[in-house]
Amino acid sequence: MAMMMSSSGSPLARASKAVGHLLFVGMLFVSAALPLNQVMAQADVNIGILVVDMQKVQRDAAASVSVTEQIAALRAELGAVISKRSEAINREETELAKERNKLTADELRTLAREFERKVFAHRDFEQQETTKLQLLQAQARAAIRGQIIPILTSVMRERNAQVMLDKNEVVLSKDALDVTNEVLTRLNKALPTLILSPPRDPE
Repeated sequence: MAMMMSSSGSPLARASKAVGHLLFVGMLFVSAALPLNQVMAQADVNIGILVVDMQKVQRDAAASVSVTEQIAALRAELGAVISKRSEAINREETELAKERNKLTADELRTLAREFERKVFAHRDFEQQETTKLQLLQAQARAAIRGQIIPILTSVMRERNAQVMLDKNEVVLSKDALDVTNEVLTRLNKALPTLILSPPRDPE
């Protein structure tokens, strides 16, 4: 009876396995001959990856700090205006309550409707002015982001990188890949400040 022989036991299979072992050992010797940091550096050059902390760039940029301070000042001004208007409405409500017994029903309804109109107008004013401030802040942030993108592009081109990753999405990376400080320096030079145009004149 003819016997079946496994392919793994054939001379050709044993020779192929031996060659594979030799190649593996050779790779180990090559890897051992090169310092680990040199191997990683070569990998970085080949892959072309850079890392940037976008949250830090947008938060710590000189223009961003300036915008934050200006928005805070504008909010304080708006708060003072709203407080003044609220006090005036409260005084009018108090006076209306005092005069209630002296007025006819028609006069009271007329004054009540007028007072109600002022209350709604005040609420609309507060909401509209707050929305204007929020829009102003959003526009400022968009302007700053618009300055960041060309800087990132320039850094990538200068370093022959193909990929720019947000540091907050990276688990681990080498410090040499992080260009956050370089981007911040260039951004502060290109946009040292950003002057906001107030959405209204305080009353």
